[in-house]
Amino acid sequence: MSLSLSNTQLWGSIPTSISTFSRLVELDLSSNYLNGVVSHNHFSNLSSLQTLMLSYNHGLTVNLSVVWTPPFQLVSLGLSSGMIGPKFPQWLVTQLNITNLDIPNAGIIDVMPESFWSSMAYYNNIDVLNISNNMIHGVLPNLFIAKSLYSFLSLDLSSNNFSGAVPSSLGDTIILRLNNNKLSKGLSLL
Repeated sequence: MSLSLSNTQLWGSIPTSISTFSRLVELDLSSNYLNGVVSHNHFSNLSSLQTLMLSYNHGLTVNLSVVWTPPFQLVSLGLSSGMIGPKFPQWLVTQLNITNLDIPNAGIIDVMPESFWSSMAYYNNIDVLNISNNMIHGVLPNLFIAKSLYSFLSLDLSSNNFSGAVPSSLGDTIILRLNNNKLSKGLSLL
């Protein structure tokens, strides 16, 4: 089952009764005027959910417990311009099937957990990763050492506070944005 109401000028809060749609696979409520708080109660029975798009609802806050484990495995997540910070959402590490992660300008002011980088490299699924325009910090790992096993179509880490060296190899990455960070050492791959 799919519920797509993007760009329909919806306003108000998302009712927790959305969790009764247990066969929901896709939920797209992006580009509306939704506000209020989205909590784990909204997702408690959504074990089939694969796509969650709540981007561009400027009054919406996603407030999920740090120790929460979702009942679903997402393939695509869009929470851009939605407040999910200030902590990095640890529950993202549990999402082993995700191919599209779009959480720019999400109010994250935290260290990028090594467990996120590790799971991303291990499960090797993400094609599009956009975590730009947050205040995420930490050393940027060399994700591209085993690039023959891993490839991004688009990787946008721009406008954060990442430090460390620019990756020495980009593999098959098509779009790479690292600007406005605190990276050291030049691009030797050029």
